Amino acid sequence: MVATYEHDLAFGGHVLSAADARAHTSAGLDSAVLVRSGTASALKDLVSRYPGLTVTEQVAAQDQGDQRTQFLLNLVAVGVILGYVAISVSNTLVMSTVSRRREFALLRLVGTGRRQIVRMMRAEALVTVGLAAVLGTAVAALPLTLLAIGFTGVPLPSGSIWVYLGVLAGAALLGVVSIAVSTRLSLRAKPIDTIGLRE
Repeated sequence: MVATYEHDLAFGGHVLSAADARAHTSAGLDSAVLVRSGTASALKDLVSRYPGLTVTEQVAAQDQGDQRTQFLLNLVAVGVILGYVAISVSNTLVMSTVSRRREFALLRLVGTGRRQIVRMMRAEALVTVGLAAVLGTAVAALPLTLLAIGFTGVPLPSGSIWVYLGVLAGAALLGVVSIAVSTRLSLRAKPIDTIGLRE
């Protein structure tokens, strides 16, 4: 037993020692050695004695072509899924708004102005987006909290708050724009013509 760690941070159940890990490489050498900050300048003279050795102030990115390719593939897959979800949500909001054309026509026939209907739908869009943000956050909070406790021991996720705010902003923009555009398109027809349409 060399060391124990309380939170695995997705490292796995076991960690090999440096000697055992080196024995399972083709070169049998360490690809990098980390030193304490401030000692890198003292190691500059080693570069002239050992060809191929480089000393940098920051950790050099190792050649991880396969991992980078897998990361990019995962990123594309997530992008496709998010695009499909965005189209599906937008389509649902547009169809539910367009299906209210007769309601809009009736409101206009009894004296409601177009701007009043647009303001009403804008308020509905804000309420819908607000509820979606609250419910979406509540649904995601439990698994994220459990993962954070398992990985770091802290209930708060270690990601940036800006990612969360960006997702909320994107979802809010999608919802408001979908409802606003479909509302304005539904109000283009004359109310006397729309009221007679069958659903």
